[in-house]
Amino acid sequence: MALVLIMGIPGSGKTYLGKRLIAKFGELCCLFSFDEMYNDDQLMGHLWGHNSYQSSLLRLYGINSEKTAHSERKRCEARIRDYLSLNLDGKEPSELSGHYPIVIVDDIFYLSSMRRPFERMAHIYQIAYIIIYIDVGLECALRRNEARAQHQRIPDYMIRNIWERIEIPKAGASVTILKYSGEESIDELVEKIKTTALNRMANTRQVDTSCSDNLSGTLKGESCWENLEIELRRIIGEMVKAHKDERLARALTIAKREVSNELRANDIREWDRQQLKELLTKKVKDQ
Repeated sequence: MALVLIMGIPGSGKTYLGKRLIAKFGELCCLFSFDEMYNDDQLMGHLWGHNSYQSSLLRLYGINSEKTAHSERKRCEARIRDYLSLNLDGKEPSELSGHYPIVIVDDIFYLSSMRRPFERMAHIYQIAYIIIYIDVGLECALRRNEARAQHQRIPDYMIRNIWERIEIPKAGASVTILKYSGEESIDELVEKIKTTALNRMANTRQVDTSCSDNLSGTLKGESCWENLEIELRRIIGEMVKAHKDERLARALTIAKREVSNELRANDIREWDRQQLKELLTKKVKDQ
């Protein structure tokens, strides 16, 4: 499995590429578009009026600072996180062997801070994390924007602003960067995504499951909560395998969220596998 971000400035062709990938991957692929999530919920009109599409985009893209816009980005992130939880909680990465379920997220993602939550999601669920950076020239994006219907156009100065501020992603141990200009073969891009996803699965299977014991104890920073999520998923996977009950799997997913939230809220950083299992069991019984 892979979590794939499609990023680029407005007019770069993100939506078009997303549709082409959906056509190639078929039902194994799920596409989330931030713009569509905003529009589906009629947030544009509700928050800023139906005739202020451009001003709303300024806020949603982060050009203007708005607390409401920040919370709406977080709401969209939460929807994707819930999708991953629903489809992956209680499953080990090895159980996905032979399949290529791909989750694609389409947004400008021009700041690294916008991408960081998804890197954490991929780490927690131990799936491949890929960023497709659509690398097109500014003038090309401006021409495409000009060709749009009047009500869908974005001010040129806004596109230039994003172009000047964009933070280009860098490849690393936890992320694969694929540059795409529109001239490359879509089939080659699909194969690169599949290969990256399969390699991530293979690497995960090679890790000794006993390493989960090392996650217990006192940890610092964000890694503490990421490791907590990983350990909770492993425990749920074991419990679901032992009982083979779909209702239990759903109940454990809810319980996991409650346990994680409680430990975070109380800043409890010391725990072990048995304690977590007991907390999950208690939450399920209380449902």
